[in-house]
Amino acid sequence: MAAIISSPSPPRFSISPQCLRLHSPHLYATTISSLCVPVLKFNARPMISTLRHSSRGLSIRASSQVGAAGSDPLLDKLSSFKDSFWRFLRPHTIRGTALGSVALVTRALIENPALINWCLTFKALYGLIALICGNGYIVGINQIYDIGIDKVNKPYLPIAAGDLSVQSAWLLVLLFAAAGLLIVGWNFGPFISSLYCLGLFLGTIYSVPPFRLKRYPVAAFLIIATVRGFLLNFGVYHATRSALGLSFKWRHMQR
Repeated sequence: MAAIISSPSPPRFSISPQCLRLHSPHLYATTISSLCVPVLKFNARPMISTLRHSSRGLSIRASSQVGAAGSDPLLDKLSSFKDSFWRFLRPHTIRGTALGSVALVTRALIENPALINWCLTFKALYGLIALICGNGYIVGINQIYDIGIDKVNKPYLPIAAGDLSVQSAWLLVLLFAAAGLLIVGWNFGPFISSLYCLGLFLGTIYSVPPFRLKRYPVAAFLIIATVRGFLLNFGVYHATRSALGLSFKWRHMQR
């Protein structure tokens, strides 16, 4: 087979379902002008899609690695501790304590509008902080002694989830108790301080061995009703009337 090719220009290829044809405009009539060979059918779309997904995944991983490398470890630790601390406080119990306290203070002020003194706002805030500290102590010490149970029933709690160590939890509950007692002692006198101590004591024997009265339904009910019911309502209302310069009378609680 003899052929004269006048220029080195490359041949053009076209893909058809049946064959691959070679065309050259510079071949003479004596040459074979086309060559037909069987070819395999090939679908490039799945490979292109796979490559796109792979490149997208690599891009996401690279971006996350860059973000992680550029983040501040101290800020990450603070953010993690803030989340664990908030879960440790059991926010739903704080809402109940705050709503009950605000309702009782509002009632005392409505009964005596002439005695409203906005300077007492700070004292009311101190009282709310003391209540939150007492609440944090009670729910915190309960989590410390319920780790095994919480891993099954409440795995989202910080100690059970491993997000907060037992040592850190003990430090927090001791700080809560000390801060609450100091605030109440300095602002509300010995009587309210004694009620506050009673609430902390009942919260302790509710969870801590060898007492652990939460094991007994009747005892657990009485403790919860006393702390969340009587001590909270009576203590807050009594403290509010004392701050307004009024004596406490039971008939006011019965209305």
